[in-house]
Amino acid sequence: MANIPASMVPLPAGMRVLSVEEMRRVHDVVRAAARRHNVTGWQADEISFGALAAVGVFVQPPAAESGTCTAQFVPHEDNPEAADILGVWQQCGMDVGHDPADGHEGADTGWPDGAPGSIPARPVEA
Repeated sequence: MANIPASMVPLPAGMRVLSVEEMRRVHDVVRAAARRHNVTGWQADEISFGALAAVGVFVQPPAAESGTCTAQFVPHEDNPEAADILGVWQQCGMDVGHDPADGHEGADTGWPDGAPGSIPARPVEA
């Protein structure tokens, strides 16, 4: 998890990124309920974070991986054709140092530099 300040992710009004502490509280409650109902933890996380994304509340992005551009994007618009990636952070797969004016391409979607829901490329944390 990257621990990105919410102010670093521009989103439309009414949408936001959970703080690390909020994510921890959601995770703890969801995992406790999952144990009571014999649901695997990762399934419960996927359900809860998907439900939050449906109402415009998103999890922290994962730590950026080295080797490609570190720009990230969270799909946040209701799009039936891409419902499976709503709220799922994407990392640009283009070369490190590519021209941001060319936009960014993740595994499942592309986005222009500076788009709502995006984080610009930054150095990878060691």
